[in-house]
Amino acid sequence: MIFKDASDEILLVEFNDVSDKSRVLTGCPWSFKRHLLLVSDLNGEVQPSKLDLACVPFWVQIHDLPLIYMNREVGEKVGKEIGEVILVDMDEQGVGWGKSLRDRVKIDVKEPLLWALGLQGGPSAGESSGELIEVNRGGQRSHREGFRTRVSREDDSD
Repeated sequence: MIFKDASDEILLVEFNDVSDKSRVLTGCPWSFKRHLLLVSDLNGEVQPSKLDLACVPFWVQIHDLPLIYMNREVGEKVGKEIGEVILVDMDEQGVGWGKSLRDRVKIDVKEPLLWALGLQGGPSAGESSGELIEVNRGGQRSHREGFRTRVSREDDSD
C-alpha cells in the first residue's frame, strides 16, 4: 500500500492487491482512536476535494423482533427510517434467523443519530397490524405497546 496526502483532511491510499481494497471498502465503517474514518472508492475523474463522504454504510442490528417480523420487508422498512438500505441480511428463503435482523444502511454522518425510532406496521411493509415497533440506538431499550426491539451498531457487544 502507498499512502499520499491529497489535502489536510484527505489521505489517498493505493492498494497493491484488489482483494485488500475490496476488504477495506466492504468492511466499513472503520475507526481510529474512537474517530470515524470516512472511506470512499475514488475514480480518476473526481477531485478528492469533491468527494461526498457524508454517507457511511453501517451494519445495523434490529433486536428482539417476533419471528414473524424477521423478514426482508420489515428489514427494509426499518432500514429506510434510518438511512438508505443497501442490504438486508437474509437466508435463501428471505428469512433472518438469529438473535437480530441485520441491515446494511448508509447513514448521513452529518446528521445526529436518533436514540429511538417508532415504527408501526405488520409483517410486510404494506400491511398495518396496529403494533408499534420501538427501535432504539445506542444500546437503550424501551417499552411501548406491542413489543420492543433495539437497533445497534454491528460491533456492539450484547
